[in-house]
Amino acid sequence: DKPGLVHLNLVTGPLDDLMAHSNKLKAEGCRLETDLTELTAKFGTRSGPGQAGAGR
Repeated sequence: DKPGLVHLNLVTGPLDDLMAHSNKLKAEGCRLETDLTELTAKFGTRSGPGQAGAGR
């Protein structure tokens, strides 16, 4: 995080807040996606052929 960005938000208002929030959500989404991928990999190796049907 860049401290300057936060300061900018205070000065310029809602649009930048929205952008910052959107970026934050994107970052969280990526983290969730990674967790999901790891979980899927774990369960995929554990359950074998049964998992293949669920991927459709």
